[in-house]
Amino acid sequence: MRKIAEAIGYTPPVIYEYFVNKAALLLGLAQYGIVVLSGELMRARSASAVPRQQLLLMCRAYWDFASAEPELYRLMFGIGTTCSDPNVLEKASTKIDSLFSEVIGCLPLGPYYKCWSVLYGLIAIKLIGKSLPQKISEQIFAEAISDFTNVLVKN
Repeated sequence: MRKIAEAIGYTPPVIYEYFVNKAALLLGLAQYGIVVLSGELMRARSASAVPRQQLLLMCRAYWDFASAEPELYRLMFGIGTTCSDPNVLEKASTKIDSLFSEVIGCLPLGPYYKCWSVLYGLIAIKLIGKSLPQKISEQIFAEAISDFTNVLVKN
């Protein structure tokens, strides 16, 4: 808590006024991340009325969030870290699922989970420091999103 307080320019007692311990602080940060990512996904979705374009924009927003906020994303999804509440990942997944489900409607779950798995996997590889070149990562991302949105168009 001292290191956290120092990093944000407060004293540990001030932090303890809001959080009981470090685990509570990390949980609060993870919950904050879910709110921020959800907001980004909603903004992306509202930029178009066309479901295929909404999905493309939402997937890009998801990717961009993970790139812009890697520590927060790691904490939210348990990549290389642990959070005191094992339900945080489930809560994040449920919220994000619902946002995507509003766009995909009755799309078969297989393509949806394939797309999200590829997206999550690429981000995880990037965040744990594996050397997947950015160009290849972007290409795989684009192909996965294209496959996913093409299934949407067929339905």
